[in-house]
Amino acid sequence: MLAGKTEKPKKEKLEKTQKAEEVEETQGTEETEEETQEAEQNNGKIISAETLSKEFKEHSVAEFFKKNRQMLGLYGKIRTLTTIVHEYVTNSLDACEEANILPEIEVKIEELGEEYYVVSTQDNGPGLTKETVGKALGQLLAGTKFHRMVQMRGQQGIGACMKSDTLVPLADGRILPIKEIVDKNMVGIEAISLDLNSLKLVPGKITRCWKPKNPLFVKVKTAKGRAIHLTPENPVLTIKDSEPIWIRADEIKEGMKIAAPNKLFAFTNQLRAIDLFKHEDIQVDEQDILKMLKAKLIQKYGSLTEIAKHLGVKKDRIRNWFTRKMPNNNPRGRPTLQQVITMIKLLGLQEDEILQKITRIGRNGTYVKMPAYIGQDILWLSGFMAGDGHLTSKKDDKWGVNISFTNKDINLINKCKNILEEKFGLKTQQYFHKEKHYCTLQCSSKILSEIFESLGVTRGNKSKCFDLSNTLLQLSDGHIAAYLKGLFDAEGSITQEKRMITLTLYNKKALEKIFYALLRIGIHANINKSREENRITITATENIYKFYQKIGFSSSKKTQKLIELLENKKVNTQTDTIPGINPSVINYLRTEEIALTKLPAAAYSAIHSGNISRYALVQVLNTAGIIGTTGEYLNALANADVSWLTVKEICFEKNEEEFVYDLEIEKYHNFVAGGIICHNSGCTMLSQMTTGKPTKVITGTGNGKTYSLEISIDTKENRPKISNLKEMLKQFRGVAIQTKFKGVLYKESDQGVLEYLRRTAIANPHAQIRFRNPKGILTTFHRSVNKIPKRPMEMKPHPLGVTIDDILSWSKTIDARKTNSFLKKAFDRVGDTSIDKIQQNLRFDLNKDPKQLSWEEAEQIIHAFKQVNFSAPSTEGLCPIGEEHIKKSLENIVKPEIVYTFTRKPTVYSGGFPFQVEVAIAYGGNAGRVVNETTPKEGEVQERRVEIMRYSNRAPLMFDAGTCAITKAVQSIDWKRYAMGDINNAPISLFVNFISAHVPYTGAGKTSIADEEEVMEELRLALMQVGRRTARYIIKKEKEKIKQEKKRVFMKYAIEVARAVGELTKKDPAKIEKKLLDIVIKRLKLEEEQEKKEEAALEEEDDEKLEKELEKLVKKKDAEEKKIKGGKKKSKKAAKESDDE
Repeated sequence: MLAGKTEKPKKEKLEKTQKAEEVEETQGTEETEEETQEAEQNNGKIISAETLSKEFKEHSVAEFFKKNRQMLGLYGKIRTLTTIVHEYVTNSLDACEEANILPEIEVKIEELGEEYYVVSTQDNGPGLTKETVGKALGQLLAGTKFHRMVQMRGQQGIGACMKSDTLVPLADGRILPIKEIVDKNMVGIEAISLDLNSLKLVPGKITRCWKPKNPLFVKVKTAKGRAIHLTPENPVLTIKDSEPIWIRADEIKEGMKIAAPNKLFAFTNQLRAIDLFKHEDIQVDEQDILKMLKAKLIQKYGSLTEIAKHLGVKKDRIRNWFTRKMPNNNPRGRPTLQQVITMIKLLGLQEDEILQKITRIGRNGTYVKMPAYIGQDILWLSGFMAGDGHLTSKKDDKWGVNISFTNKDINLINKCKNILEEKFGLKTQQYFHKEKHYCTLQCSSKILSEIFESLGVTRGNKSKCFDLSNTLLQLSDGHIAAYLKGLFDAEGSITQEKRMITLTLYNKKALEKIFYALLRIGIHANINKSREENRITITATENIYKFYQKIGFSSSKKTQKLIELLENKKVNTQTDTIPGINPSVINYLRTEEIALTKLPAAAYSAIHSGNISRYALVQVLNTAGIIGTTGEYLNALANADVSWLTVKEICFEKNEEEFVYDLEIEKYHNFVAGGIICHNSGCTMLSQMTTGKPTKVITGTGNGKTYSLEISIDTKENRPKISNLKEMLKQFRGVAIQTKFKGVLYKESDQGVLEYLRRTAIANPHAQIRFRNPKGILTTFHRSVNKIPKRPMEMKPHPLGVTIDDILSWSKTIDARKTNSFLKKAFDRVGDTSIDKIQQNLRFDLNKDPKQLSWEEAEQIIHAFKQVNFSAPSTEGLCPIGEEHIKKSLENIVKPEIVYTFTRKPTVYSGGFPFQVEVAIAYGGNAGRVVNETTPKEGEVQERRVEIMRYSNRAPLMFDAGTCAITKAVQSIDWKRYAMGDINNAPISLFVNFISAHVPYTGAGKTSIADEEEVMEELRLALMQVGRRTARYIIKKEKEKIKQEKKRVFMKYAIEVARAVGELTKKDPAKIEKKLLDIVIKRLKLEEEQEKKEEAALEEEDDEKLEKELEKLVKKKDAEEKKIKGGKKKSKKAAKESDDE
C-alpha cells in the first residue's frame, strides 16, 4: 500500500451507503456541471507458385474492412467497380512478373440486375497452390511485397493522421508526441491498442511511421475535456446498432459518442538510482567495492601499470584511486561510474550485483548517500517538490543547488525532512513563518537536484515548464501513484459542495500527462479550465473511491474530507453510458425470459430511459447470467477498457503545419492518441458483404493439380473459409476468379473500368488485356513489347533518409565487427571515401563495435551524413518502364501524331526516399480526350482536350486528381511558351509515372501524390523537357505548313504572271512559266537550308537558351497569325465595299 498515515472509511458506513446507492432512483437528482459531463460520455526463368507462396505475410484487418470499406476507396458506385477490377488486375500483373511470365489477362463484366454485376478475371500467371489460395484471396493484406522496401503497385492501408503535438502513450509507459515517434521512426516499439474482440487494451507493435501532407483538420472535443485534431478521413470508434464501428472524423456529429480509454497499462522495470546520471560524469565513493576490484585487477594483470593500460587511463590516476591518501585518510580521487563498469567487465563479474551495492556517489569531492533504487518514498518527495518545492536556477550553480519545500502542514514538511536525511544523508534546515503560518525546509545538493530534474521538475520558475518525464512514466503503477500522492498533497483540494477532487496547474502539457498517469491507476478524470488556470477534476464516485484506495492524501485533514465525500456522495447510475445497446439488451432479456421487473432498480430505470450505463449492464448480466455469444459480447461491453464520451464540439481547422502524422499498428490497426481510440490505416470481402455469395476460384500451377473452390472470409479472425473444393482433370496454369457485387455501376467514363484498363495497358506494354463489357463488346489492348520488366530489388536505405533509431536497431542485427563496415553494409552509396568524410565529423572512432553504439554516437553519425555529398540513390529497387517502351505503348494504344518521352535521373525527397519520374507527351492524332462523342461531319476535325494520365509505380491513379502533385505540376507550367496555346483544349495526352518504394501519398485513399518540394521540381523539369521537344515539332510543322502555302501561292500565280508577261513581250508563256518556277523552287530551297541550320543550332542550345529561342519563335508565330487574321479582315472589308459599288 501507499506510504503515510492514511485512514480508511468505516466499513459499515461504506457498505450501507453502497447498498442504498444500488436501489436509488436517479430521477430528480441535481448534478454539478462536471457530473453532467460525466453522464454524456529472375532472368527469364519461370518461378513456381510453390516458391512464391512462401513470401506471403499475414495482416488481420478483415473486421475493419467489413465496416469501413470506404477507407480503401470502395465508395461511389462507379469508383467501387473500378477499384475491384484494379485489385484483380494488379494482383495478376504482380504474379506474372514475379514468375517471369508475359501477362495475358481477361476481364469480363456481366449485368445481372440493377446495380448488380458479376466480375470475372483470368490470368496466365503461376497460379496459387491449394495451401495459399485461401490466404491470397480470402485474407486481407496478404501479399508478396508488402513487408519489403521495394517498388510495388497499389500500396494498401489507411492513415490515422493527426496533429504533431498529439500525445501517444506507449506500452513501456512513455508518453510522446506523435511527431517525435514519426521523426525517430520508432518502428518495433509498442503503442497501446484496443482488441475489438475483447474490448481490452493490449500492446500493438508500430510497423510504420509516416507524415503525409494534409491542409485540413477536424477538431473533435468531447466530454471530460478531451480534444484531438484529426484529418477528415481518420477513423474513430463509435457504436452503431449495438456494434463498435469506425467512422471518418468528418462524419462525426455533436452528441455522438466515441471510444476513449478508461484505463492504461505499462510494462515497467525498477529504476536504479545511479542510472539517472551519465556514467562518465558521476564518481563512485564506495571504498569496499574499489578495494575488492583493485585486488582482483592486481591478481589478473600484476601491476598498476598494466591495469592503467587496460582501462585507458594514466597510472597516476590509478594510484589516486587505490593508494594515495588525503590527510583525512580519504583517497585522492575516485573513478567514474563508467570506469567502475569497465573494471567489472574486464574481470568478468556480474555488473548488476555489484552496482546495486553502490551507496555513495558525487563529483568534485562532494558525495552523498544514494539508495540502490528509486522507491515510492522518493517518488512521493518528487511529486511534492513538483507542487510545493523549488530548485534554484542554473545561473546560481556556483554555490550549489538550493532545494526548498514550503507548506502549511508541518507533518508534510517533517515527512520531507525524514526522507532527505534517511535516504540521502543530507543536512536540512527548517523555518516556521509565524505571520504567514507556513513552514520551509531547505537543503543543498546538486545530485538530488538532478534526480528531481530527471523526473520532470525544472529549476527556477517551474509553473509553466514543469512536466512528468518519461523516466517517471516508465515506472510501476505503485510508483506513479506515490508521485501523484505527493503532487495532490501539495496542490490537490477537495470541494465538498461540488463533490469533487481538484488539481489546478498553469501548465496544460503537464496536466495532460497527469491525466494519462491517473488512467494508469484506473481513474478517468476530467480536464477543464477555470479562468486562466487548467485543472483536473475527479467527480464520479467510482473514480473517487479508486483515488482513495490507490493514491489518497498524506494529510489527515484531507483524508477525513475524502472519507466524508465518499460517505455523502450519491452514485449516478447513468454515467458512463454505452450508446445504442438498448435493443440488444431487451432482446437478450426476452431470449432468456427475464422480466424487466426482476431487474434491480438502477438497471430497470436505465433500460426505460434508453441510457444503459456499464453499471446498469453489470446488474442486468448478474440477474440474467452470461449466456451465449450475445451474453459474452454484452459482458465485454460492461467490462471494457473503454468508455464512450459524448462529442461536445466538432469543427474544421486549417493545418498551419507542413505535415500530419500517422502510425500503422500490427494486427489491431488502432492506437490510443489524444485520449481517444484512433484507427491507423479485398474484393472477396466486398462481394460477401453486398451479396452474401462466396467467390468462385479455379487455380492451377500448370504442372500440378487444378482445383475449383469457393472462398469467403471469417471477418472476426480475418481467415479464409473454403468450401466445395474439387480437383479438376484438365491442366491449367493461372487463376480464374468470379465474384458478384451489388451497389456498383458500370459506365464508360474517365474513371470507369474501360479507361482504367486502357491506362493499365499503356503503363504495362508487356501485358495483353482483353475486356468484354456488359453489352458483350470485346476490347483488346495488344501487347506492345515482348520483354518482361526486371523485378525490383530490395534497396538499402539512403544515408539521408534514416533516423537515429534506425542506426541503433540495424547495428544490432547486421553482421559487422566495426562501425565503418556496418555503415558500408547497411546503407546505399557509402564507400571508403564517404567513410573518411564521415569520420572527420565524428568525435569517436568508426572502428568501434557497432553493437556498442550509444544514442549520442548514432546522433553524431546522422549529423555527419548531412555533411557528406552522397551520390544519388541506387536505382536497383526502381524499375522505370523505359522511354522506348512508353513510346511504343502510346503509339500502339493512343495512336497520336508524335510521341516524346523523357526519364529523369533518380533523386530523393524528404531527406532520403529515392524516387524517379518518367513522362511522355502524345500530340495530335487520337491523343487527348474527345470532347463530343458524336461523329464529326465530313471535313471536320473531332474536338479534343488534354488528357493527364497519372501513375504510381505503373498503377493508374484514377481519382482525386485535383490534390495530386502531378496535376499541380502540369498546371504550374506556361504551356503557351511551348507553342501549345491553351493546353486544356489541345489534342495532347500527358503520361506521368512516379516511381518509388515509398510513394508520398496525400492521404488514406492513396489516390494522389503529395506535392513535396523535390517531387514538384522533378515533375516540372521532366514535363518542361518533353514540352521543349514537342514545341520544336509543332513549330517545325507550322513552318512546313507556311512553306507549302507559299509554294501553292507561287505556283498559282506563276501561270498568270507567265501568261501576262507573254502577252506583253510576245514571248512563249511556257518558257516564262518554267523560268519563274525555277526561281521559286530555288528560293524555297534556300529558305529550307536556312531553316535546317537554325534547327541544328537549336538542338545544340542548352535549356535556358532553348527556352528563350522557343519564346521568340512562339511570338513570331503569334505575330504571323495576327497578320494573317488582319489580312483576312481587310480582304473581307474590300470585298464588301466592292459589292456596295
